[in-house]
Amino acid sequence: VADFLTNSIGRLPPDVQAALSTLSCFGASTHMTVIQVLEAGLDLRLKDSLEVSVTEGLLEKTDETFQFSHDRVQEAAYNMLNSQDRAKRHLKYGLALCMR
Repeated sequence: VADFLTNSIGRLPPDVQAALSTLSCFGASTHMTVIQVLEAGLDLRLKDSLEVSVTEGLLEKTDETFQFSHDRVQEAAYNMLNSQDRAKRHLKYGLALCMR
């Protein structure tokens, strides 16, 4: 299952892969406020790419959150990052949220 999901994510456009990896750093679901802070503070473009992920069935969207459709999807997106990149992203995202 993990390999299938990793391959499925790997076939998506790079911006969609990057958005899923970003979202995966926040766990199973992420509030829209966090996404807005990341977009503004780090000059990221996430929403459009996340919408593609919803269309692909990898995410579900409510008015206020994006949620991975299954924990294995979140795990596959997170595991596409190496451990060093994960640490850098967590620091960068944490700082962006603190500076808000």
